[in-house]
Amino acid sequence: MDKPLGGRTALVTGGARRIGAAIVRALADAGATVWIHCNRSRADAEALLATLGPRAGGILSADLANPGEREALFAEAVRRSGGIDVWVNNAALFLPDSSDPGALAAQRAVNRDAPLAFLDALAAARRPACVLHLLDARIALPPASDAPFARYADAKRALAATIPGSARALAPLDIRVNGIAPGDILPPETHRERARPALLPRRPAPDDVARAAVFAAATPSLTGQILFLDSGLHLAARP
Repeated sequence: MDKPLGGRTALVTGGARRIGAAIVRALADAGATVWIHCNRSRADAEALLATLGPRAGGILSADLANPGEREALFAEAVRRSGGIDVWVNNAALFLPDSSDPGALAAQRAVNRDAPLAFLDALAAARRPACVLHLLDARIALPPASDAPFARYADAKRALAATIPGSARALAPLDIRVNGIAPGDILPPETHRERARPALLPRRPAPDDVARAAVFAAATPSLTGQILFLDSGLHLAARP
Protein backbone atom coordinates (compact mmCIF):
# COMPACT_ATOMS: atom_id res chain seq x y z
CA MET A 1 0.00 0.00 0.00
CA ASP A 2 1.25 3.50 -0.84
CA LYS A 3 -0.22 4.92 2.38
CA PRO A 4 -0.24 2.04 4.88
CA LEU A 5 -1.11 4.39 7.76
CA GLY A 6 -3.89 6.25 5.99
CA GLY A 7 -6.63 7.22 8.44
CA ARG A 8 -4.37 6.70 11.48
CA THR A 9 -3.36 9.33 14.02
CA ALA A 10 0.15 9.24 15.48
CA LEU A 11 2.00 11.09 18.23
CA VAL A 12 5.78 11.22 18.52
CA THR A 13 7.27 12.39 21.78
CA GLY A 14 10.43 14.40 21.30
CA GLY A 15 9.40 14.66 17.68
CA ALA A 16 10.71 18.11 16.82
CA ARG A 17 14.30 17.25 15.98
CA ARG A 18 16.84 14.56 15.04
CA ILE A 19 15.51 10.98 15.02
CA GLY A 20 12.11 12.10 16.26
CA ALA A 21 11.70 14.44 13.31
CA ALA A 22 12.66 11.65 10.88
CA ILE A 23 9.96 9.46 12.42
CA VAL A 24 7.39 12.25 12.17
CA ARG A 25 8.13 12.75 8.47
CA ALA A 26 7.99 9.02 7.72
CA LEU A 27 4.69 8.50 9.52
CA ALA A 28 3.19 11.45 7.65
CA ASP A 29 4.50 10.16 4.33
CA ALA A 30 2.84 6.84 5.15
CA GLY A 31 -0.51 8.60 5.50
CA ALA A 32 -0.83 9.23 9.23
CA THR A 33 -1.92 12.49 10.76
CA VAL A 34 0.98 13.28 13.09
CA TRP A 35 1.09 15.21 16.34
CA ILE A 36 4.46 16.41 17.60
CA HIS A 37 5.33 16.56 21.27
CA CYS A 38 8.14 18.85 22.37
CA ASN A 39 9.47 20.38 25.55
CA ARG A 40 11.89 23.20 24.72
CA SER A 41 12.02 22.82 20.93
CA ARG A 42 8.81 24.64 20.04
CA ALA A 43 10.31 26.55 17.11
CA ASP A 44 11.68 23.36 15.58
CA ALA A 45 8.33 21.64 16.08
CA GLU A 46 6.48 24.48 14.35
CA ALA A 47 8.89 24.44 11.42
CA LEU A 48 8.51 20.67 11.03
CA LEU A 49 4.74 20.75 11.34
CA ALA A 50 4.57 23.32 8.54
CA THR A 51 6.13 20.79 6.15
CA LEU A 52 3.53 18.09 6.78
CA GLY A 53 0.69 19.69 4.86
CA PRO A 54 -2.61 17.84 5.31
CA ARG A 55 -0.89 15.31 7.58
CA ALA A 56 -0.15 17.95 10.21
CA GLY A 57 -1.92 17.30 13.50
CA GLY A 58 -0.56 19.84 15.93
CA ILE A 59 2.00 20.49 18.64
CA LEU A 60 1.75 19.38 22.25
CA SER A 61 4.20 20.71 24.82
CA ALA A 62 5.09 19.05 28.11
CA ASP A 63 8.00 18.27 30.40
CA LEU A 64 7.84 14.48 30.52
CA ALA A 65 9.79 14.41 33.79
CA ASN A 66 6.75 15.98 35.46
CA PRO A 67 3.95 13.46 36.17
CA GLY A 68 1.28 16.15 36.09
CA GLU A 69 2.41 17.41 32.70
CA ARG A 70 2.53 13.83 31.36
CA GLU A 71 -1.06 13.29 32.44
CA ALA A 72 -2.16 16.59 30.92
CA LEU A 73 -0.34 15.77 27.69
CA PHE A 74 -2.19 12.50 27.26
CA ALA A 75 -5.57 14.08 28.00
CA GLU A 76 -4.92 16.95 25.58
CA ALA A 77 -3.68 14.58 22.87
CA VAL A 78 -6.86 12.53 23.07
CA ARG A 79 -9.11 15.60 23.27
CA ARG A 80 -7.56 17.40 20.33
CA SER A 81 -6.93 14.40 18.06
CA GLY A 82 -9.93 12.23 18.88
CA GLY A 83 -7.63 9.33 19.78
CA ILE A 84 -4.07 8.20 19.16
CA ASP A 85 -3.54 5.06 17.06
CA VAL A 86 0.28 5.11 17.02
CA TRP A 87 2.21 6.35 20.06
CA VAL A 88 5.99 6.62 19.61
CA ASN A 89 7.98 7.10 22.83
CA ASN A 90 11.04 8.77 21.36
CA ALA A 91 11.80 11.55 23.86
CA ALA A 92 14.91 10.87 25.94
CA LEU A 93 17.57 12.45 28.12
CA PHE A 94 21.20 11.36 27.82
CA LEU A 95 23.25 12.37 30.84
CA PRO A 96 26.52 11.15 32.37
CA ASP A 97 26.41 9.47 35.77
CA SER A 98 28.25 12.47 37.22
CA SER A 99 25.17 14.68 36.74
CA ASP A 100 23.41 15.99 39.82
CA PRO A 101 20.77 13.71 41.42
CA GLY A 102 17.87 15.87 40.24
CA ALA A 103 18.95 15.66 36.63
CA LEU A 104 19.45 11.89 36.88
CA ALA A 105 15.97 11.51 38.38
CA ALA A 106 14.55 13.52 35.48
CA GLN A 107 16.44 11.30 33.03
CA ARG A 108 14.86 8.15 34.50
CA ALA A 109 11.43 9.79 34.50
CA VAL A 110 11.68 10.72 30.82
CA ASN A 111 13.38 7.54 29.61
CA ARG A 112 11.41 4.96 31.59
CA ASP A 113 8.53 6.35 33.64
CA ALA A 114 6.90 8.48 30.95
CA PRO A 115 6.64 5.69 28.33
CA LEU A 116 5.13 3.36 30.92
CA ALA A 117 2.69 6.03 32.10
CA PHE A 118 1.49 6.60 28.55
CA LEU A 119 1.12 2.86 28.03
CA ASP A 120 -1.04 2.63 31.17
CA ALA A 121 -3.17 5.52 29.93
CA LEU A 122 -3.68 3.88 26.56
CA ALA A 123 -4.66 0.64 28.28
CA ALA A 124 -7.17 2.48 30.48
CA ALA A 125 -8.68 4.05 27.36
CA ARG A 126 -9.19 0.52 25.98
CA ARG A 127 -8.53 1.69 22.44
CA PRO A 128 -6.55 -0.38 19.90
CA ALA A 129 -3.12 1.17 19.41
CA CYS A 130 0.48 0.57 18.43
CA VAL A 131 3.07 1.65 21.01
CA LEU A 132 6.70 1.92 20.00
CA HIS A 133 9.48 2.47 22.54
CA LEU A 134 12.77 3.93 21.27
CA LEU A 135 15.51 2.13 23.16
CA ASP A 136 19.27 1.88 22.63
CA ALA A 137 21.46 -0.95 21.34
CA ARG A 138 23.42 -0.79 24.58
CA ILE A 139 20.57 -2.72 26.25
CA ALA A 140 22.23 -5.85 24.77
CA LEU A 141 25.81 -4.86 25.62
CA PRO A 142 27.71 -5.81 28.80
CA PRO A 143 26.97 -3.36 31.64
CA ALA A 144 30.70 -2.78 32.00
CA SER A 145 30.58 -0.90 28.68
CA ASP A 146 28.00 1.60 29.95
CA ALA A 147 30.35 4.00 31.75
CA PRO A 148 29.93 6.90 32.09
CA PHE A 149 26.26 6.54 31.11
CA ALA A 150 25.20 3.57 33.25
CA ARG A 151 22.10 5.32 34.66
CA TYR A 152 20.91 6.07 31.14
CA ALA A 153 21.48 2.46 30.06
CA ASP A 154 19.73 1.13 33.18
CA ALA A 155 16.58 3.08 32.36
CA LYS A 156 16.58 1.86 28.76
CA ARG A 157 17.11 -1.74 29.89
CA ALA A 158 14.29 -1.41 32.40
CA LEU A 159 11.94 -0.14 29.69
CA ALA A 160 12.99 -2.89 27.28
CA ALA A 161 12.34 -5.53 29.94
CA THR A 162 8.68 -4.50 30.14
CA ILE A 163 7.96 -5.09 26.45
CA PRO A 164 7.19 -8.85 26.49
CA GLY A 165 4.91 -8.61 29.53
CA SER A 166 3.15 -5.49 28.24
CA ALA A 167 2.57 -7.12 24.86
CA ARG A 168 1.05 -10.20 26.50
CA ALA A 169 -1.13 -8.26 28.90
CA LEU A 170 -2.44 -5.76 26.36
CA ALA A 171 -2.98 -8.08 23.40
CA PRO A 172 -6.65 -8.69 24.36
CA LEU A 173 -7.19 -4.94 23.99
CA ASP A 174 -5.50 -4.98 20.55
CA ILE A 175 -2.69 -2.81 21.89
CA ARG A 176 0.66 -3.76 20.39
CA VAL A 177 3.95 -2.95 22.09
CA ASN A 178 7.33 -3.06 20.35
CA GLY A 179 10.75 -1.47 20.60
CA ILE A 180 13.49 -0.20 18.32
CA ALA A 181 17.06 -0.23 19.61
CA PRO A 182 19.25 2.03 17.46
CA GLY A 183 23.02 1.96 17.54
CA ASP A 184 25.34 4.94 17.12
CA ILE A 185 23.36 7.10 14.71
CA LEU A 186 23.80 10.70 15.81
CA PRO A 187 26.38 11.93 18.31
CA PRO A 188 24.98 13.20 21.62
CA GLU A 189 24.45 16.95 21.57
CA THR A 190 25.72 17.76 25.05
CA HIS A 191 28.28 15.04 25.85
CA ARG A 192 31.09 13.52 23.84
CA GLU A 193 30.99 9.78 23.26
CA ARG A 194 33.08 7.76 20.84
CA ALA A 195 31.23 5.63 18.29
CA ARG A 196 31.50 1.94 19.08
CA PRO A 197 32.70 -0.76 16.67
CA ALA A 198 29.98 -2.56 14.70
CA LEU A 199 30.02 -5.43 12.21
CA LEU A 200 28.73 -3.63 9.13
CA PRO A 201 30.69 -0.81 7.49
CA ARG A 202 27.59 1.35 7.13
CA ARG A 203 26.38 3.09 10.24
CA PRO A 204 22.62 3.22 10.87
CA ALA A 205 20.83 6.43 9.95
CA PRO A 206 17.76 8.26 11.26
CA ASP A 207 15.79 7.16 8.20
CA ASP A 208 16.46 3.53 9.12
CA VAL A 209 14.64 4.10 12.41
CA ALA A 210 11.88 6.03 10.67
CA ARG A 211 11.23 3.23 8.18
CA ALA A 212 11.17 0.69 11.01
CA ALA A 213 8.64 2.81 12.88
CA VAL A 214 6.33 2.80 9.87
CA PHE A 215 6.76 -0.97 9.52
CA ALA A 216 5.92 -1.56 13.19
CA ALA A 217 2.89 0.71 13.03
CA ALA A 218 1.57 -0.83 9.80
CA THR A 219 2.05 -4.51 10.71
CA PRO A 220 -0.93 -5.67 12.79
CA SER A 221 0.61 -9.01 13.79
CA LEU A 222 3.81 -7.51 15.23
CA THR A 223 4.00 -7.25 19.01
CA GLY A 224 6.46 -7.98 21.81
CA GLN A 225 9.49 -7.44 19.56
CA ILE A 226 12.68 -5.38 19.82
CA LEU A 227 14.34 -4.56 16.51
CA PHE A 228 18.06 -3.72 16.70
CA LEU A 229 19.12 -1.15 14.11
CA ASP A 230 22.79 -0.97 15.01
CA SER A 231 24.80 -2.43 12.10
CA GLY A 232 25.45 -5.49 14.25
CA LEU A 233 26.80 -3.65 17.28
CA HIS A 234 24.96 -5.91 19.72
CA LEU A 235 26.47 -8.95 17.97
CA ALA A 236 29.99 -7.55 17.95
CA ALA A 237 30.04 -7.55 21.75
CA ARG A 238 29.27 -11.28 21.97
CA PRO A 239 31.82 -14.11 21.79
